[in-house]
Amino acid sequence: MTFTLRTTNIIDPVRYAVYNNAPLELTKEDQQKADVALLELLDKQEKDASTQGEAKQRDASSDDGNAGTDL
Repeated sequence: MTFTLRTTNIIDPVRYAVYNNAPLELTKEDQQKADVALLELLDKQEKDASTQGEAKQRDASSDDGNAGTDL
């Protein structure tokens, strides 16, 4: 079973979290803010990965025909 987790609806009271999976209608302004935040996060992750040397190369020599080998 697969479902979408809409994190914008998570409420974190003092001791527990309440979750509502109802669709959330975003305004264009909210969507633009979310897009900007996502791009900033992706840029930060790319910079962190490059400064830590985590960019790994794929070693195809040991795949044994498995095209799904993780990097």
